[in-house]
Amino acid sequence: GEDLSVSCYYIDSELNAYAISSAQMYSNTPADFDFKLDSLAQGFKSMSEFMEHLASSTDIVFPLIHGRFGEDGGIQDLLEKTGIPFVGTGSKEARRAFDKYNASMELNNRKFVTIPNFLIQ
Repeated sequence: GEDLSVSCYYIDSELNAYAISSAQMYSNTPADFDFKLDSLAQGFKSMSEFMEHLASSTDIVFPLIHGRFGEDGGIQDLLEKTGIPFVGTGSKEARRAFDKYNASMELNNRKFVTIPNFLIQ
């Protein structure tokens, strides 16, 4: 069979991307290594540079990002625009599902059973 190589990347809350070691992936939280990123990781100057790197070095991306940018369609949109194949929900669908209240209302309107909920503004 073919060799398989897995590369790990981290995107912080300021949308800075870093190539990190697999050992850093086993850390409890990003805060455990955030302060070390400049000395231990390859940083990318911009998201464009990061996407160019992925496009030239990656066959497929498994985006595993929680919260803003990961679940709101942000990373998916960049991957789609760059033509990088990825596993998971597309950007349009992720944006629609990110708003949990509206997603629940849409599912309910389509006759799916949802739990009762309300929106606090």
